[in-house]
Amino acid sequence: GLLERLQHALNVPMEDLIWTKHPHPKMQYAGVLKIVTHSPIKKPVFFDKPRMREGSILLGPYADGESEAVWQVYTDNSIWGGFIVGVTGSGKSRLTEQIALTLRSRGDTQLWYCDGQNGASSAYLKKHAEWSCLAKDFDDMLDALEGIAAYRQEKLIDDEVPGFTPAPDYPAIYVILEEFQFLLSDPAREMR
Repeated sequence: GLLERLQHALNVPMEDLIWTKHPHPKMQYAGVLKIVTHSPIKKPVFFDKPRMREGSILLGPYADGESEAVWQVYTDNSIWGGFIVGVTGSGKSRLTEQIALTLRSRGDTQLWYCDGQNGASSAYLKKHAEWSCLAKDFDDMLDALEGIAAYRQEKLIDDEVPGFTPAPDYPAIYVILEEFQFLLSDPAREMR
């Protein structure tokens, strides 16, 4: 809560201040303040190839240049989802495409895509997803997902497998919903 005061006292732009928890367990109420002087993201950082480490997609460098932003997807017997939010023009759709492209490169993940703006958000995802639908067909996609989830749950129980691990012949399904607020705004849609 004091970052704004520190920004003024140090005469440093807010984006150059990074506050993190202190790494030592005995210093749990302390923090570390970094002042970024040579950020690798002052200029555009371009996506050059899919990169993953231990089930996480490597998105690019943090502003401090010392670590990498990650998007967690896979852990033992599990697949994770997430939520991306930002203002218009902040790169949400391009980040979504980076995540999707990296997942496709694995060979064990299918992409399903629905855009609340009927394909205006990402022509790439509309074209390259295994299933791409318009907002009006969103309920069909949900019905299919519910059926697959029920089938897979029964299969995991029958096979006595304690979770889900994707494979090329039994892929994960990663569903991307762009402009989700438009998908929710239909008063006729039954919430599930």
